[in-house]
Amino acid sequence: MSAAMLAVLCAFFPVITAQGFWSLALEELTAADGQFVRPNCVSYHSSGLLTQEQYQLCQEDGLVLAAVSKGLRRAISDCQSNFAHQRWNCSAFEGAYILGRGVETIDSREGAYVRSLISAAILFDVAVACREGLLPQCPCHADSPYIRKLSDGTILLNGCGANPDYAKRTADVFLDSPGPLPLQDGLAVKTLDHNRLVSEQVLDSPHVVCKCHGLTNDCSIKTCVRHLRPFKQTSESMLQKYKSAIKVHAGVGEAPLSSWQGDDPTPNDLVYTQDSPNYCKANPALNILGTSERVCHFDETKPGSCQQLCCGRGQHETERVVLKQECKLVAIRDGNVIKGFSPKCTDVPRRIREYVCN
Repeated sequence: MSAAMLAVLCAFFPVITAQGFWSLALEELTAADGQFVRPNCVSYHSSGLLTQEQYQLCQEDGLVLAAVSKGLRRAISDCQSNFAHQRWNCSAFEGAYILGRGVETIDSREGAYVRSLISAAILFDVAVACREGLLPQCPCHADSPYIRKLSDGTILLNGCGANPDYAKRTADVFLDSPGPLPLQDGLAVKTLDHNRLVSEQVLDSPHVVCKCHGLTNDCSIKTCVRHLRPFKQTSESMLQKYKSAIKVHAGVGEAPLSSWQGDDPTPNDLVYTQDSPNYCKANPALNILGTSERVCHFDETKPGSCQQLCCGRGQHETERVVLKQECKLVAIRDGNVIKGFSPKCTDVPRRIREYVCN
């Protein structure tokens, strides 16, 4: 999500004034060297980005907000990658509703997916930041004593791994809050249950990575660290849950949710209560861009086909010129002697034909 992209989008859609911690995705809290930057907790709280509980956490352990911001950015990036060829492509906007009012204020299938993905990404990045020593107040986690001898004589040194207890406890301050969407009682209970499910997927599926040491690298001494599984696997799991999500009636209080489709949801299901808005037509009030002028593939078998994206409006062919860099090796000569070669690159204009939705 580039600054240029945000600026262009904001030229067409108004900035909404309501706030929430999701807006931390727009805050740059990671320095060029990868270290976290301490946030201005008072400013964030007074502007409505943080609840009172989140503000207190910021005061006590402010650097964790940088991990939350990083998780939000990760979730948005994955969302945009997963939906690049869909009518709803997870467009990002500057302002409080960074993914649009249509997603953040409507409990649609897309809204449920985004919340689950954000929950997973925040948990992941808090745990990873802890393992990498970026959060001073997060203690090193080891599954067993630092030094121990295995039955085969190998000496095992436990490295500092992800601390799931700290990550869960810290992330819950954000994930157990309603976020930008005020939820009905029954759905709020289900949301908390789903946060716990996401937690299990992210934190309870670690793998141990070991590095061999010793004079001959014979693994007589090993350093082992507990790693989380790659986030891409969790992201794929969330995408599959989106595809099989179940529409439900929101219960009252702690009443169970009931499905519109017959089978009641299980704790492993992604649920939603409202139909998705129309993503075909632009709707500034909901920050929906529509699909007009979206580039599409004429071949209907490809992702992002015109048949899928253009919503029956048809498409037209357009042509644009792009610069393509072409390079070749040029000999470096000293008289008649070739001393070496150096690349020489030039920008060559190329015409590209594309199909665009009407």
